[in-house]
Amino acid sequence: MTSIAYITAPYLRYLASVRPEQRGAAVAVVERNTVVSAAPELMCMGIRAGHSRRQAKHICPEVVFVEQDTESSQALANTVWDVCAGFTPLVEPAGLDCCFIDITGCGEASSIINLICRRCEEQFGVSLYICVAPTKLVARAGVPDVGSKDRVAWVQPESSSDFLASLPVEALWPLGRDALDQLYRLGVSTVAQLRAVPLSELTNQLGAAGMQAYYLSRGVDHSNVKAAYPEASVNYSMDFDKPLSEWADVLECIRICAASIGNQLEQAQASASCVELVIRYTPDGGNDPGPTRRRITLRTPAGSPRTIEAALTRAAQAGMEAPISSLEARALNLVVPESMQLSMFTAFSTVTGRVCPRQAGGPGSTGNSGNAGSAGRLGGGMRDADDEVADLARAVERIRQRFGARSILTADAIITSRRDRMIAASMI
Repeated sequence: MTSIAYITAPYLRYLASVRPEQRGAAVAVVERNTVVSAAPELMCMGIRAGHSRRQAKHICPEVVFVEQDTESSQALANTVWDVCAGFTPLVEPAGLDCCFIDITGCGEASSIINLICRRCEEQFGVSLYICVAPTKLVARAGVPDVGSKDRVAWVQPESSSDFLASLPVEALWPLGRDALDQLYRLGVSTVAQLRAVPLSELTNQLGAAGMQAYYLSRGVDHSNVKAAYPEASVNYSMDFDKPLSEWADVLECIRICAASIGNQLEQAQASASCVELVIRYTPDGGNDPGPTRRRITLRTPAGSPRTIEAALTRAAQAGMEAPISSLEARALNLVVPESMQLSMFTAFSTVTGRVCPRQAGGPGSTGNSGNAGSAGRLGGGMRDADDEVADLARAVERIRQRFGARSILTADAIITSRRDRMIAASMI
């Protein structure tokens, strides 16, 4: 039986954003004008993520709002996903405070879920609400409500259909907002009512979304949990012996970072969906301003140095708070073609999505490149074409020595020696 769990941590942003002295008060965490988390007491009163400040004030006039600390929230979320990753490699974050995991074949499902809950509660104080089901659709739809006594729900394969039938159509979360609005206009508000509508009628009214709604209402969901944590990325960092204080110098360093990241993406035949720039400043009079982290989402996945440079420049344009001691640029959410030609000289894993990049340096700096999850930095300089050709020749020769001269043939376009030409001619 497939065991897919959907995990939510409704108080995670609250724990990461609210100061200890504010705990126990009527505090709600907001991002812009929208509530994203709240104190347990407010959750019990009915305040939920997605409410506006006005709605929260209507429910509890004494509520106090604090802005979300995104960096601290993400760091706390990563500790929770690290616990999950200790049991399964299939961890797919679906948001800052929620994720899917697939624990099929990893051991007894109930024991794994209990361990994850206990470790997160004891080590980080994070309470989890979980539903385990045979599909992602049912797992997400079946998560217990915040404040429920039982925080773990189980839906067996034989009861999935009946479970879905009792839910509103909003529970079919892969459906878009437009499709849901059209269903409401047709008088369809529950999954049971949706099942009664013929497929031809749904496709006439909703098009492709109608067919999707038809199969989702019957519990058909073939989507898999992806190994998306930690997120695939490449990066390049620069540390400065003399802090940067001129904008022109910052732009030159960004150009170097973008060129290195673009080269790594080209080697991996990958594109990035977003970029992130981390800036660390020189302490001024013992006052350390701490690093700033700015992320830019690209309209379409890209891998060219020019596009990466433009995005990093936008991320840096908020201004310099103090002389800069180091820069780290990252390309995140890598997109790799399903069919790709791998390089013999770039270590790229299609399983983990990791790129083992080469190092490049810039004037007046110490440059390092590597993955976000790398424990150390890679050494060595940039390799040129002659080095790669020499490596290729040595690799071919070793194969021929072990398996015979005819074990590997050289294409006409890259024949470089008389011996290769003779071997190629003998095989024609």
